[in-house]
Amino acid sequence: MSDQSLIRPAEGGSTPPNVAQGLAPQDFLTAISGAGDVCLVINAERLVENVRANGLRADQADYEAWTGRDFLDLCSPDSREKARLALAAPANAPPRWRELNLETRQRSTPMRCLITPLQDQRALVIAQDLQPIAHLQARLIDAQHALDSDFARLRDSERRMRALLHSAPEAIVILTAQRKIVSLNAAAESLLGKNAAQAIDRSILDFFRDEDRDDLAAFLGKASIAHAAEAQALTRAGGAAVILRANAMQATRGAELVLRLYPQAEWIGGEARAQWHLLSAINALPDAFVATDSEFKILGHNDAFALLTGIVEPVQAGGNRALEEFLGRNRAEFSVLAEHLRRNGAIKSFSIRVRAADGGVEDVDVAAARGDLADELVYGFSLRAATRRSAPAEDPAGLPQSTEQLVALVGRVALKDIVSETSTIIERLCIEAALKLTRDNRASAAELLGLSRQGLYTKLHRYGMVGADGAEEADPG
Repeated sequence: MSDQSLIRPAEGGSTPPNVAQGLAPQDFLTAISGAGDVCLVINAERLVENVRANGLRADQADYEAWTGRDFLDLCSPDSREKARLALAAPANAPPRWRELNLETRQRSTPMRCLITPLQDQRALVIAQDLQPIAHLQARLIDAQHALDSDFARLRDSERRMRALLHSAPEAIVILTAQRKIVSLNAAAESLLGKNAAQAIDRSILDFFRDEDRDDLAAFLGKASIAHAAEAQALTRAGGAAVILRANAMQATRGAELVLRLYPQAEWIGGEARAQWHLLSAINALPDAFVATDSEFKILGHNDAFALLTGIVEPVQAGGNRALEEFLGRNRAEFSVLAEHLRRNGAIKSFSIRVRAADGGVEDVDVAAARGDLADELVYGFSLRAATRRSAPAEDPAGLPQSTEQLVALVGRVALKDIVSETSTIIERLCIEAALKLTRDNRASAAELLGLSRQGLYTKLHRYGMVGADGAEEADPG
């Protein structure tokens, strides 16, 4: 390239200031490189004379390798015709941006190119990389497809749930936190005597008689706090009594309640009536009662079990929590109880320890039985505090006092724990024997046992064998 001006004067006009006068070709390209990602100067034979790349992701060497090559060879086959037309355009034609695919040794890059004629039949090519925009468009298309798929799945799920809701034989009403009806099925429309258009957005309180509305509000409030509320009998505005059950659920609009309604005549009748009275009696029992599935996951419990274990809300014990979280000193002790129950089907009495949620412990007697409910295996456990009957006395350190008590630990406590307790019992008996032989002379007892006096004092403190006031007693000699 000559060092003459690369900018031609406008035809029919005055010569513009020669801003490129005195600039070398590379300096000129550097000056205008900000207009595009790649700037090229092409001679009359379409050969690339100079290249300037401006921070593209490909290596600079890939673009520098374009020098001396035919510009059409740099274009992909589908872009060569557009490049040929751009180079053959008249000098006075207004320049146009064209999308061309330019190829390096590594990849083919879509670029937006502006080809402008220069002096001496040269041409300036300013190219802008469209790869980031192409990637962004591809991501946008993928996101749109994913969003469309999610909407389709959501519509299918909503359609299935509506079909299940309206085909359910029991009356179901969905309420907002403000107790307004969001949706109801056909059975609920029949029970309430209103169709969906007449019931939606109305308060559920409007469908019950005035004197029962406070009880209904309290029932719904309990369900919102405890996430569930069982069987409340109320009377509708039309005079018919119904039984209500409620469960809370989380929705996009906030917490909602699923309210199920049963005609009292159907609910309290025959077997349902007997089961209702049985459940009421179990919940009122002073002894703790809990029901589990075949894997000993908690299905339900009465208030006494909640009090015994320190559970604040009933939902804390549900949700597939295991009963062994509350029963047994360790996993082995509960496993003995579970295996005995699986093998024999019932247990009359089994002593075990309850671990409360607040860290407290209490010894209880467990009676348990296996039952089948609708072809599903369930277990029921009744827990009574061991303090309600006489129990074998234990020493202050909590150690067994006899061989019988020690043997009773087999199957309830791990072998290493039994061995540890056995050695503890033997050590204590030996210390008592030494003190008896030496008439409570501790210096002599320590010598007899092969212990230092301080070692003997430490063991006496461990087993609670110091004086009544907890102080060391002086040795007689």
